[in-house]
Amino acid sequence: MATAVGLEVTPVELGHYLAFPVRRDPLAVAGGAFDWSGLEPDEILDELRALGDGSVEPVTFVAHPRDGILGYFDQYGFSPYGGTEGEPLLEAGTSALVNPLLNTKNFTMDFDALELLNGKRYEMIRTPTAEEIAAYAADEGAIDGYDVMVRSMDEQQALIDGVYTLGDGIHGQVDDWFTLLNLGYRFTALGNSDTHGKTSIEAGCPRNWVASPTDDPAYIRVEDIADAIRRGEVITSSGPFVRFSANGDTNIGGTVTGAGEVTFNIEVSSPTWFDVSRVELYRNGTLIQEWAIETPNADIVNLSTTFADTPDLDAWYVVIAMGESDLYPLFTPTDYPPVQLQDVVFEALSTVPAVGGLLSTLPPMPRSGPTYPYALTNPIWVDLDGDGFDAPGLPSWLVAPETPE
Repeated sequence: MATAVGLEVTPVELGHYLAFPVRRDPLAVAGGAFDWSGLEPDEILDELRALGDGSVEPVTFVAHPRDGILGYFDQYGFSPYGGTEGEPLLEAGTSALVNPLLNTKNFTMDFDALELLNGKRYEMIRTPTAEEIAAYAADEGAIDGYDVMVRSMDEQQALIDGVYTLGDGIHGQVDDWFTLLNLGYRFTALGNSDTHGKTSIEAGCPRNWVASPTDDPAYIRVEDIADAIRRGEVITSSGPFVRFSANGDTNIGGTVTGAGEVTFNIEVSSPTWFDVSRVELYRNGTLIQEWAIETPNADIVNLSTTFADTPDLDAWYVVIAMGESDLYPLFTPTDYPPVQLQDVVFEALSTVPAVGGLLSTLPPMPRSGPTYPYALTNPIWVDLDGDGFDAPGLPSWLVAPETPE
């Protein structure tokens, strides 16, 4: 085992920020961590980078960006339904009226990575369709967390045809990331167990598989891991392992240069005690292929296949693998929905006339259930003309949903 020192900065209302490797000063208060009170996000990130240990610039990333009051994107009103290259769409909320730190001018994208998988918070992974939200509101037994995580080809076609829209009021962090990739950002997708105790969220659920130049832990250098994360050579997963390459020699995080057909190799594997039932392939945020895998899995290799695609503009490709099986007993299920700070504040202040109108509760969605197998790769990029990757922009089917009455 090799370890590195990191730091999480946890303001109450600006989102949470992390960095590694950083230096720890055993003679300083809190090991040398800085006082974040009153700092803007840019200033927090600068302070994190200033704590570098000299081996490499710290990797900086934003944690659980859709965690309501604790979520960076929620607090600054980031919308995945608009924006142009390098210019995300921000829809300022009323919170900025009472907290100048939340003014959209303080929003920054000057970090390296995004934590998309967080502990057992499966409800934050994907944006449900409006139909799924309505079905759950009518009958909580109609859908579960797995149903929300799945984006089937039928659903994708319904979105393209305008029959479906994504749901209002819930933003999946993977869908946010897809929008940012389409706007030209290259944030590395990460996962984090966010473990703060011994019994509720076990360490390593989920974890990151990072490309390393060595197989021997004794020779792992933290700077190599940091650089690999910055390059996007990462799979984040609560169980399944994914090998993903293009044209035989371009791996996750790499770029294929040149027009024409691209052949992707996909291999998904898992141990025998849980099953992978589904694999999805995305191009520029649109599902282009799905594979249903028979369960129980016959082997540790759940899927080994190739897929050819010919993009007509610069493109990025991502693989998602998942399963309906329960990861118990290694990871316990979420028996009771986690208490949402956003809902607590809403209940406490909704009757206060001056404040109640500024608040909203979260739409009901499945927040309890098994700990599912789920894996997400970072992109393989395709640069058609070799002049650098050109942001493809948002797909035409991605429209802002209407707020239901």
